[in-house]
Amino acid sequence: MPARSFHRKLVVLLGGIPFIDFLNGIDGVDWWHMQETSGAVALATNSAATIPDTRSVALLTYGDYVAGANWANSSGQIARHSAGSVETFQQDDILAPGKTYQATITLANRGAGSVTITDGGAAISANEQTTRTITSTGTDFIITPTTDFDGDIDVAVILVQQTDILASSDFPGAELYVTADAASDPNGNEVDATTGWASNAVILTSDSSIKSAGNFSLKGIFQANGAWMSFDLDTILTRGQIYRLNFDNRHLGSGGNVRVGLGPTSSVPTLYDGLISADTTFINVTINFMHSSDTRYLIAQERNATNDGGVYIDNISITEANPMNGDNTAAAVGQAAGGNLGYGYTFDGATSFVDIYSAELNSKFNPAAHTLIAVCKVANAGVWTDGVFRRIVTLGADFNNRLLFQRSNINGELSLIVAHGGVPQRRDSVDIGSPLGFFMLAVTYDVVADEVKFFANGVKVGSTLTGLGTWVSNLDPTTSVIGAATTGPTYVWNGDITHVGIATRALTAGEINDIWERSGLS
Repeated sequence: MPARSFHRKLVVLLGGIPFIDFLNGIDGVDWWHMQETSGAVALATNSAATIPDTRSVALLTYGDYVAGANWANSSGQIARHSAGSVETFQQDDILAPGKTYQATITLANRGAGSVTITDGGAAISANEQTTRTITSTGTDFIITPTTDFDGDIDVAVILVQQTDILASSDFPGAELYVTADAASDPNGNEVDATTGWASNAVILTSDSSIKSAGNFSLKGIFQANGAWMSFDLDTILTRGQIYRLNFDNRHLGSGGNVRVGLGPTSSVPTLYDGLISADTTFINVTINFMHSSDTRYLIAQERNATNDGGVYIDNISITEANPMNGDNTAAAVGQAAGGNLGYGYTFDGATSFVDIYSAELNSKFNPAAHTLIAVCKVANAGVWTDGVFRRIVTLGADFNNRLLFQRSNINGELSLIVAHGGVPQRRDSVDIGSPLGFFMLAVTYDVVADEVKFFANGVKVGSTLTGLGTWVSNLDPTTSVIGAATTGPTYVWNGDITHVGIATRALTAGEINDIWERSGLS
């Protein structure tokens, strides 16, 4: 079957083991390899994580919540509600729409009434710990009391954890085109392909004779120029998330041209595949897109005044993209790198950055133990002495809670900085000789061991630092960035970056050195 899209995969062999496969085999690390040669998506790995491996996105003090009438901080972090109000107790902007979380709250000293939690089903009234699974429709975690609720909630033990983060795949999500009895999908619902479709001047039928998969295809015969048939994707997708639409389509074999694709209204596709009457074998089409009002409808439309064209559509699949993937803005892709690195991205020092924030990254980030790794180089010798801050990678909640690598505004200086709870740990003047080739930076952080270690080109820099702080807050979507300090962007890197890794544990010195040795740069 011919197809309208393809992927290219680069493999750099290292003693029979591709370097990327070696990196992907290191336990607990998610990577942005930056090997793409086209497009605006920096593909990431996505290590599986389930409860209890994901951290709670809820902050644990009374002051982190917005308290309505009749809520009070009775002692410590105990939220006390007295009867007489149904105003909420909530923590804003900690959830991601469309994601599933496990929420656990503990009630005590209840005299009457109950509470419910965001999208969490049945009321909670027992003086005990209760867990609910919620699929968020918004961003706020909300506890709503009945007017007679009289009791306490221990804020310090509230847990809100994202569940079942799937293992690495470009598009790991479940099939979303699962309309009941929709024969044109790949989900085994082989009864009526027309289910869920609207149309204007189109004869819609399920066809069992011409199909690419299963028992039926969706057949549309157009009765007027501009006639259309459409499916409202807002019924199954969440705006702002990235999806892959894959389907097979072919022309009826006579009559006018047909366009099949996505659009903002039910009648006119703006991102589409065009079919002519000669296209009488099924053609596979893939569209990767961020869902918005511009992609609300999946549409087939007649585009010829003869008014007698038609289309078969079959095997429709829609899955969510790997949410860990980064969105590339203005970085040039497919730049050849040295050693065994393969390719990298070139950042222009002004407008380039890769936004890597996602709910999954925030949920998997382990404040108690982690590693940050980046391989990069400057564009030219002048970058070392241009007096401008240049950020290689940033991962942060705020100024007091962040990890970053940067070339500072001091000539030739590299700074590796970690701050948890306002306690900074850093190495400045990291001396690697102002190279023009690629170099590798890393930091490992372990609260239990009370150790921070910095590395340059696989070698530890300075002594182990101790006296670690405690990370507070969730990652800021504007400061989880490769190649800049923010999505503004600010402090943009001037040069190339490849193979950025974030681990949920502190890698050993041996593991860090092994990455450097296997990079082919040593």
